[in-house]
Amino acid sequence: MSETLTPPPAPPAAAWHAGFDADTVGYLQNRGLADKTAAEAFLATAKAHREAERFVGAPAAELVRLPKDATDENGWRTVWSRLGKPADAKEYDLSGAKFADGSEPDEAFQDWFRNSAFAANLPKDAAGRVATEFVKYLEGNAAAEAAEQTAALAESRAALAKNWGGNYNQNLLIAQNAARALGFDQETVTNFENAVGYEKIMEMFRTIGSKIGEDSLVKGGAGPGGVMTVEQAEARITELKADKDFVKRYMAGGAPEKREMESLHRIKLGV
Repeated sequence: MSETLTPPPAPPAAAWHAGFDADTVGYLQNRGLADKTAAEAFLATAKAHREAERFVGAPAAELVRLPKDATDENGWRTVWSRLGKPADAKEYDLSGAKFADGSEPDEAFQDWFRNSAFAANLPKDAAGRVATEFVKYLEGNAAAEAAEQTAALAESRAALAKNWGGNYNQNLLIAQNAARALGFDQETVTNFENAVGYEKIMEMFRTIGSKIGEDSLVKGGAGPGGVMTVEQAEARITELKADKDFVKRYMAGGAPEKREMESLHRIKLGV
């Protein structure tokens, strides 16, 4: 009985790039083409060639070669320079970055922005545009904050007027006198108002004023609730002007005399 012989397996087909020189084979392998079929490799190569054709003949000044090493400082410095970064931060032109009224940001801001733009490798034109938009943002933000503060101040003043009722003008005068007696100028008081609130600051100064005797300059003794009326204030002013000793102390710069006269005039004028 004869045996059926199984033919030996066919030898594997030779790679399509068999016989190519070593450099070419290495090139194909590095780009992942060696593992593709000949048709797939040809298609990928054709696409890459067509893409490269777009740069063939381009002037050297229009081409930028990126450093292979991310830590190559000199190489990247050359790249950023080719893209428009100046050699020095002082070369950034911020003349277009102005507020709506035509004024320029202060020198501290301009120095900060130039140094920041330089550190971020911004081209000259881009830095100028960013600075212009940034100034617009700052101005808009400041306007929004001012509107919010104005609204909050109006609300706080309304609440204070409600709490003080009919004694509002007199209490306000006591508070203002106390602030001046303590050496606070209007700017400082305004800063307190913005930080703490108008209502709380005025009530604080009113309380202080009542403790240091400022209320005695406002409350004479005969008005409703002990509050000096306009007529009483006028009469007191006339009385003090006729008092030679008072006038002498007032002209010599006496602080109590000046505060009392100022308070009386405020009552008279209703401010």
